[in-house]
Amino acid sequence: MRKKILKVTRPLFAWALMIMMTAALIAALFYVAAFFTGPEIAGKIHHLFYNVILHYMYVAGIAVAFLGVFNMYLAGEKMYVFEVGSKKKGGETAGSAK
Repeated sequence: MRKKILKVTRPLFAWALMIMMTAALIAALFYVAAFFTGPEIAGKIHHLFYNVILHYMYVAGIAVAFLGVFNMYLAGEKMYVFEVGSKKKGGETAGSAK
């Protein structure tokens, strides 16, 4: 069951992340274009992106991050886990080299 869910969630996460990154790139390009236009058009571009598009991107980013964490949970991946090697005879740890 886990593998079937992973088969669906991995491509979904990858596509959603790609769409989010593309939308962020488009927003950045529009802000660069707004820099070169007049202040009136730049204000309209800022209003459109800041109040409308970036709000939805923020909410979608939270959903995509949750999907990524869920995907990692299903795959059994562990991030930010501190592992200490077991001690051998002589006081050395399992991962240490002389």
